[in-house]
Amino acid sequence: MVLKRQWLMFVEVILLFCMVHNIYAQAKEAPSNKGTEHFRKLELAHDSTQYAHELFSIAQYCRRLGMYEESKIAAEQADKILWQVLKNKTPKSKEDYALYEEELDMQIFLMDLSIGRKDCYPVLSARNMTLDAATTGVLAYTMYDYARNGASPKELRPIYKQLEFPRPEQLNVITRYYWETGKTDQIVKEINKAQRKTAWNSLPDHERSILSRRLENACLLPSLSLTTLSECLRIAKSMYYPVSVGEVLYEQKLPEYFSMYREAARTCVNHKKPLYALKIYKLIERLIIKTIGDDLQFLLRSEQHELWEIMKPYFEEMQTFAYENRLLEGMVPFLHSNRLLMNELFTGTSFQYYRYLSDTDSRYILNTQSQIDSITFNKDSFRNQTAQDTIKRLQNRVARRELEKALINRIKKRGITSTSQN
Repeated sequence: MVLKRQWLMFVEVILLFCMVHNIYAQAKEAPSNKGTEHFRKLELAHDSTQYAHELFSIAQYCRRLGMYEESKIAAEQADKILWQVLKNKTPKSKEDYALYEEELDMQIFLMDLSIGRKDCYPVLSARNMTLDAATTGVLAYTMYDYARNGASPKELRPIYKQLEFPRPEQLNVITRYYWETGKTDQIVKEINKAQRKTAWNSLPDHERSILSRRLENACLLPSLSLTTLSECLRIAKSMYYPVSVGEVLYEQKLPEYFSMYREAARTCVNHKKPLYALKIYKLIERLIIKTIGDDLQFLLRSEQHELWEIMKPYFEEMQTFAYENRLLEGMVPFLHSNRLLMNELFTGTSFQYYRYLSDTDSRYILNTQSQIDSITFNKDSFRNQTAQDTIKRLQNRVARRELEKALINRIKKRGITSTSQN
């Protein structure tokens, strides 16, 4: 009898430990409150300048959550407010100068969001012009400030060179814009100019490496031919680094080596060498599969749509190429496998995320999904859009995405655990 009582006590202790451990684990996986904190600061903003600053912080946070459109909405609104502040302001202090700097950061941020999306090239060009204007504003004020404090023309010259657009920290984004829009001469000009400045050495090693490779590419591409094709492939291979789906979504573009391989394939097509092009397109296909990996099954539908928008130009180009050369050996199987891959990756309706939700009996998962649904179908989500409604809708979307991210992390851990047990 005593042994039985001791055994029951032992079982109760184990059950209590499991319950506490489960509660602790769920607490650790609870969604972040960073979004709530960002919007609280926005509500407490005491003037337009601080409001723009807090809204820009929300834009940056949205991007980290993988919310591309929401990030763009918040950043554009912040830029509009700050630009209005600057229009009505005469620069008089270092604080005013900092506002020009922040407006410039917003322009760089918005440009970076648009790079890689082929339908955004006109927007990119407009952003580039605005960047020039914003940089001129920063430069003009800085030169005025130094001259007012008695600096001589000789002392102003190095200051001008230091602030000359683009600055080293902006170089990667700006030259990537030139790369996407085919302005290889501008890449050569800006990187060569930057390499002569002492600030070049202040850039991180990996960034200098990317810029140096981009310079090589820019020198090679205008005269790319079958003779220089092997050099193009060598550079593309040297640029390879593994990336996750999350990184692709955050950057809103594939790594640069994808476009290098694509240019090599196009060169083969233009020189009537479709079988060589086929080898390169097959390599691109393998890289796409390798990049997506096992993460695709856990993507939200909005993330899946974003990923498709990024990869669609590559798939469409490969489909068109294979169809136009379908009579050649190997083209029909490639056309078929490419179509199957597109269907498998992007048109399926049963993803692990939703499949798990329908099969699970976890109270945590069901409760979290219930919170997501309450935000999704909140009556405020369907109201006419005023300025205040836009912010409220943005706040709801951030809260929803935080819950979704927490849920996905939970499901991923469950999936990994069950796989290892099997």
